[in-house]
Amino acid sequence: MSTLSNFFRENRRYIAVNCWHMNAHESAAMWKLYGRSNEGICIQSTYSKLKRCFVAEERVFAGIVKYIDYETEHIRDGLNLFSPFMHKRISFAHEREVRAVILRHPKSEDDANTLDLSVETIEHGTLVEVDLDVLVERIYVAPDAPAWFKELVGSVLRKYGKEFELIDSALATNRPVF
Repeated sequence: MSTLSNFFRENRRYIAVNCWHMNAHESAAMWKLYGRSNEGICIQSTYSKLKRCFVAEERVFAGIVKYIDYETEHIRDGLNLFSPFMHKRISFAHEREVRAVILRHPKSEDDANTLDLSVETIEHGTLVEVDLDVLVERIYVAPDAPAWFKELVGSVLRKYGKEFELIDSALATNRPVF
C-alpha cells in the first residue's frame, strides 16, 4: 500500500487540477470561501460543457469528486491513476466539486516512448486552451460588487466580442426578510 501511495504522491508533479462547484443554485458559502472580495465573478456552465470546452491537444479528464471518510474508507486500488485526485475528505462535501484533470508525464528528449521522471512538468499550474463560447452559459457578479465592477466586466466582455449574459448575484437582493 505504501508503494502505491508513494507512486500517487510522485505523480502529483505531473497533474494539474481545475476545480468547479456543481450546484443547481448559487452558494453563499462558495462566494465566501473562494470569492474573497466583492470584485469577483462566477461562471455558470454545465458538466457536459466543461467536458467539451477543452481545445488542448492533450486529453483533459473530468469527473465528480467523491467525498470519503479516510478513517473508515479507502480509495479502492486499481481504479485508475486519477482516483486519488478525484477523492477528498468528507468534511469538504459542501464544495460539491467537479474537477478537470490533466496528466502530463515528461517524455525523454532521446526517446518519445520513454518517461523522464526527473523532470517536473507542472510546477505552478499550466495554461489550457478552452473555447469560452462552449463553456460559458452566463456570468454572475459577486453579491456585494460595486456597480463599477459589473460595468468593467461588461466592457471586457464587449472588448473581446463575448455576449454572455451578465447577471447580478441573486444573493445581492434583500429577499427574504427573515
